[in-house]
Amino acid sequence: MRRLRGMASSATILLGSVLSVHGAPATVTVYSNVCYNSEFGDVLGTRIILLDLGPKDKQILYSEAQGGEGIPIVHLLTPDDEKSLKQGRLDFQLDDGGRSFTVHGTISKTAIVLSSGGSSTNLDAEGRQKWPIRLKRIALPERWPAC
Repeated sequence: MRRLRGMASSATILLGSVLSVHGAPATVTVYSNVCYNSEFGDVLGTRIILLDLGPKDKQILYSEAQGGEGIPIVHLLTPDDEKSLKQGRLDFQLDDGGRSFTVHGTISKTAIVLSSGGSSTNLDAEGRQKWPIRLKRIALPERWPAC
């Protein structure tokens, strides 16, 4: 038990140091429509995390869950990306090991609405994705609602 507490304390210290730059804490903002399908035990949806680790280190972590948690794709924000975000727009290109796609949408303090990129359980009769996809801003730790 003592060893587990020590490991947890070490992990907390390590996380705190990673999420702190020049004494200022990092900003982590999570938008998600990920849900849990209890019938099949699947996790489904899209998550976008905005990381602000300092003036020259802003990133977007993009992941899709299709049965299980997807591995995040990291996108380092360019000055143009930052300008778009400040104007309430998302518009960036992602490359996922040969699969290249664009994520377009709008962003506010409460939600991201995607017009391309992303996945959800909102499918048409032929099983194609219906647009737009809404990702709500969520608090951490994330809890998956039922699909």
